[in-house]
Amino acid sequence: MKMIDVTNSHYDLVTKQLECSDASIVKVYTLGPTTVFYSAAPTHKNIIVINKNRPVRAKEIDFCHCQALPAKQP
Repeated sequence: MKMIDVTNSHYDLVTKQLECSDASIVKVYTLGPTTVFYSAAPTHKNIIVINKNRPVRAKEIDFCHCQALPAKQP
């Protein structure tokens, strides 16, 4: 799997999210038919995984989690 950054294609969504929330970073990625929304604020991070054609698979969620929120190195 490969996450492709398509944030520039969702300018209105990203702008609105930055204006209306405490998010400091908003990114949009695609995994083919699956869209991943990532936002980060000083107190929390959100990942939303959406596929309008079928249920999102557990391996897609795990992959997005590992890519967007990598484990901290000791």
